[in-house]
Amino acid sequence: MSRWIVMVLMLLTTGLLSWADAPPKSPPPPPPGHGRHWPEDARRYWRNRWRREPIDENKWNEAQEFMRLHSPRRLAFVLSLPEGPFRDGIRRYILGRYRDIQNLSEQNETELHDLVVKRLELEDQAWGLSVDLAQSENPDEQSRLHNDLSDKVRQLVALGFQERQLRIARLEKAVQREKDKLAAEKERTDEVVAEQLNRWEREGQSVHRRVSTTNPTTQPLETPESSEPAETMTPEQ
Repeated sequence: MSRWIVMVLMLLTTGLLSWADAPPKSPPPPPPGHGRHWPEDARRYWRNRWRREPIDENKWNEAQEFMRLHSPRRLAFVLSLPEGPFRDGIRRYILGRYRDIQNLSEQNETELHDLVVKRLELEDQAWGLSVDLAQSENPDEQSRLHNDLSDKVRQLVALGFQERQLRIARLEKAVQREKDKLAAEKERTDEVVAEQLNRWEREGQSVHRRVSTTNPTTQPLETPESSEPAETMTPEQ
């Protein structure tokens, strides 16, 4: 059991699936880099997310096929775990990372998607080499595995730089779009003021109608007309 725990910790800390941009309606994406380098609040959020999330078996089957192609060694290890809450927690983790990668495809982020998948493949190879190295007792084999693992890690670092550069370029484009939009709106300040003034007036009218409908003004009750005072009868002289 202790070997299982060590292997699972290695699997999680190396990033089972590399993080990817989540759509705005989804929870905020985790910070870049491996989980052990994240701020504590981010680590707590994502740790709790995959622990409590229900498992969709159809999605799990999709994730398995994806992992079989791109991360076979880690998938085989997960499937070797005994049934129970611990195994289900790892399955939830895989599902979360799988959805993040699928989101990139849906957003047509082809270049970033391919980099993330490549990272996943390299991580699986590095993970397998690290496990083989830990289990080997042959000095020559250990030396070979260490060298192979070093090469994989170097490739992962280079790929990580490439991925970060791509994300920076995307952010720079987004900033430039905002700058262009701001400059264009400044050129038409009077129109922007008129548009917002109209919006505020419509907001006030909407609130007025709602209040009037909810609390209709009550008219004061009409008081009966006062009867004319009777004429004073004076005695005839």
